[in-house]
Order: sequence, then structure tokens, then C-alpha cells
Amino acid sequence: MKLPLLRTGAALKIAQADGVIGGKIWPAASALCDFIAHHLPPQHAMKCVELGSGTGAVGIYAAATLGCSMTLTEHRPPRLSVIPSVPYAVDGTPEFDAEEYQDDKSDRLLNLLQWNVDQNAHLFDGDNNKTMHILPRVAELDWNETSHAQQLLLADSAVGFDLILGSDVTYVSQLHQPLADTIASLLRASPSSSSEPTRIKPKCFISHQQRVLNLRGHDFQLVEFERALLQAGLSTVNILPFPVTEGSTTHKVSILEIQHGNANGGNQIVLQ
Repeated sequence: MKLPLLRTGAALKIAQADGVIGGKIWPAASALCDFIAHHLPPQHAMKCVELGSGTGAVGIYAAATLGCSMTLTEHRPPRLSVIPSVPYAVDGTPEFDAEEYQDDKSDRLLNLLQWNVDQNAHLFDGDNNKTMHILPRVAELDWNETSHAQQLLLADSAVGFDLILGSDVTYVSQLHQPLADTIASLLRASPSSSSEPTRIKPKCFISHQQRVLNLRGHDFQLVEFERALLQAGLSTVNILPFPVTEGSTTHKVSILEIQHGNANGGNQIVLQ
């Protein structure tokens, strides 16, 4: 899957990893990058975080395009889930200690993120930009570990992030509530017009690919995710269809705009 070029005409250098979920560039990532390029204005003072970064393509693209301070995050999956090939004996018995691997954690995704940041460091060089952009940093974040979100905020000396991004992070229904709770913890509360008149309104944009329809013909994963958002005190205030064409296949991708509280109907997908 190809990513759109940056506004400067440059292309990201993104390595991928086989055999691990998150190690590939999916259509939803391409869609979110395209959305960022055409709908979000530069905001150099903005604190941003990408959830479930995978390759880091979206976060790196956003940092280079918007000039924001970006944190790329991923979890450390069980080492057993990222073994490229398992050796087996003649009788079919695996030739390794499964329990040892199950308890051990893999840094493969975090290492992939750092590698891709380093490969694109030239995009953040002040010699190549009129404005010095900040190189994205990489941090561990497991949605099931509530302490991780708090540690992330402490490390950034922030009360919350101005912009949260995530691509194709809604395909596992069991993770919808932990994901929604993480967004609620990290997304900065909306400023009051009197106290911070020039501060941008905090936003979260998630690119979602339709995969499963329920008996009523509705997007099952989207319906379940929106329920989780409401449970976390969030709401989807806009859903923008953003189809992605790959060869002869068109992927049904949508961009979800998420904010604190209930939707109020006055929605537009633009940072204010």
C-alpha cells in the first residue's frame, strides 16, 4: 500500500515487518495520511500522539506535515506471537519452551518504529525546512495498562494531547473499550473560550476500514466501537467516507472525528 507524498513532494521511507500485526501499511493508514494532507493545517505548538502506530507511517507523516510534537506508541506483544517460524521435531512437538516465550515480551514493533523514525530524520532537519520540526519520539503504550497513559502524560509534561491519531485500530472488538478509555485519558479537555481563546480544540481522528456487517447491514465493528466511546465519555461527531483504491479493489475506509462529550451537530473536520 502506497502512502501519499508529503506537501513538499518528498516520500516517506517506511520499513515493514512480516509476521506481526501492525508491521504492515494498511489502506486505513494511507487514507489518514491523505486526510491529514488535505484537511489539517500546520500547528507547530500542537502536542500529538499516534495510538497503535505499527510502522509509524501516519505519525511520521503527520509530524512532517503539521510540524507538531509527535509521540508514536505501540505495545510489546508476547514474543510467541512474533516468532517468524516455529521449529518442530519429527513427532510434531515444538522445539522451544512455549511458556517462556508466552511470558516474554517482544520489542519488535517498538524497534520498527524507531527504525522508521531514524530513516526519516532528514525530513526534520532545519537545513531542509524553513521551520525546525521536532523528530517524533517512540514510547510504549498498552491500552490494557492504565498506568501507561498516565506515564505518557507525565513524560510529556502535558495535561492531555491536542491531537490523537490512529489508523486501523478498531478491528479487534475486545480492544474497543480499552482503546476508547485510552483516548479519553489522553485527549486534552476542551478549553473554555474565555480562558484559552487562541488554543486549538482537541481532536481525535481514527481511520476505520469496514470489514464485518451485522444482520442489519451495519458495520459491526464501527457500531461496537461507538458504544465503547460513549461508555468512555466520548462521541463520534463526524464520519467522513474516505475510500482507498488499491489496484482493482476499493477499500471502504472512513475517518472518525472524536471529541469529549456528546455530539452537538455543529461538526466540521478541521482543527480550530
